[in-house]
Amino acid sequence: MTELEPRGTSQEIPAKLETPARQKSLSRLRHRGGPLKLVIIAVSTGLIATLAIPAYASNESADAEKTAAATEQLNFVHANAQTLNVTPAVALGAVERDAYTATSAVKIAAAKAAAKATVKTVAATRGTAINPGLPSFSLDGIFAEGMKYVGVPYVYGGSTPAGFDCSGFVLFLYSHVGISLAHNARIQGQSGTVISQADARPGDLVIFYGGAHDGIYAGNNMVLDAPKPGGSVGVRAIWTSDVFFVRLGI
Repeated sequence: MTELEPRGTSQEIPAKLETPARQKSLSRLRHRGGPLKLVIIAVSTGLIATLAIPAYASNESADAEKTAAATEQLNFVHANAQTLNVTPAVALGAVERDAYTATSAVKIAAAKAAAKATVKTVAATRGTAINPGLPSFSLDGIFAEGMKYVGVPYVYGGSTPAGFDCSGFVLFLYSHVGISLAHNARIQGQSGTVISQADARPGDLVIFYGGAHDGIYAGNNMVLDAPKPGGSVGVRAIWTSDVFFVRLGI
């Protein structure tokens, strides 16, 4: 009995069935996918590029429009800008803010000049006493009393040994001899007799800058005074020629 060979599922096609025409047909089928894939890729790439170009162009156009608009606005501002010229007097005018007024430098200078002129006018009208007499109290005693408070700090508005300002120091010392003075250097300068520096003695008044400051004459062109914030009562040289001397009690 003849044995039959088992039939496999992967038997090769006999060579005699592989005709030249069949081989050529199979070859065409195998290679046909290559060019087709290349064509599809090329078409897809071109489509993507075509879609991207309008978007880029659109963004570039929008940026250009924004730049043009900004430039136009800037040119308008420059063309319509206004220049305001003011005189120095106006530039230094009072500045008001929240109901507070900052006095201008011009007004301050004018006020100082007016005060100085007023005191000098009064002094000129009264004249400088020649060989003035002495008061009933001791001028030296006034000066000696003042020296007890050397080192007391300057306090604006102060008129006690806790702290003095310039006119407060003067009125405090003269209160010891029964003379009542205003707490104001200008008015104190108008309260006595104008004398020359040659006739002035320690204990007389020295009036500075038409009444902006005062103190007690210390002799030898020196003054005993309460100077300014941060300072203290002491003796110092008279630093200006813009002074005059007053004697009280005569």
